[in-house]
Amino acid sequence: MLQVSKAGYFAWRWRPESHRSVEDRRLTSQIRVIHAESRETSGSPRTHRALRQQGQAISRKRVERLMRVAGIQVKPKARRVVTTDSDHDQPIAPNLLQQDFSASAPNTRWVTDITYIHTQEGWLYLAAIMDLLTLPRFNGPQDWREIADRMSSHDRFFNIISRWPEGAASAHQGI
Repeated sequence: MLQVSKAGYFAWRWRPESHRSVEDRRLTSQIRVIHAESRETSGSPRTHRALRQQGQAISRKRVERLMRVAGIQVKPKARRVVTTDSDHDQPIAPNLLQQDFSASAPNTRWVTDITYIHTQEGWLYLAAIMDLLTLPRFNGPQDWREIADRMSSHDRFFNIISRWPEGAASAHQGI
């Protein structure tokens, strides 16, 4: 049991909500609106400033508390890694395909690309290698699922690598 007297329980049960509690609820809804309008990038200092500009008399500490209690947090900026270093003296590979992405026979023209995806466990490196003759043509998002299904198998990846003809194919990096 809670060790509360009946009189104390009923006094709490029927007591009207405090003015501060009502005001906190109203301010929290305003904070949610400001936070959403900023695409979840507005922390307590900027939210406090916005509330003050709207004529609210509120302290920054109260804004911090209301945001913390409501679980309103700034969405972290997406990390962006620069992967291309164009300022170098190294030779640049020739563009053998010259933007002609057609192929008349298998294993003659290939395209490759690599990208980096930030995950909670660190950076994931994703590489794709495709024969232009068997490269699926796609029209919309539903076709991306087909491509993902075709390229997700570990065995398929090594099957493609094993088909790579020695010295016979032209490849283009960057689809």
